[in-house]
Amino acid sequence: MIDEDVLRDALVAGIAEFNVVTSGEVEEAIAAVGGDYAFELESRLAEWVIAHVEFVLGLTWPLPKPADLRREQFATVAALQAAITTAVGGRR
Repeated sequence: MIDEDVLRDALVAGIAEFNVVTSGEVEEAIAAVGGDYAFELESRLAEWVIAHVEFVLGLTWPLPKPADLRREQFATVAALQAAITTAVGGRR
């Protein structure tokens, strides 16, 4: 089972890396728009973040990419976290 806090930290770190900002700045931006359900992701950013999560979590199999998901599955931080959690299921 995936640790939701570790996953969220990896998501935030991936967003920060993509935008060349700190994780703290990403957290501030997320809070400024109303939280994980309101912070929107474009497909290029989501793809980068997914690759970052795969690396951080040490996954040996690929997660679904935005092209494999419906838009609402990667539209926000919360949606992408839920999609990754579902994809991982019990696998590690």
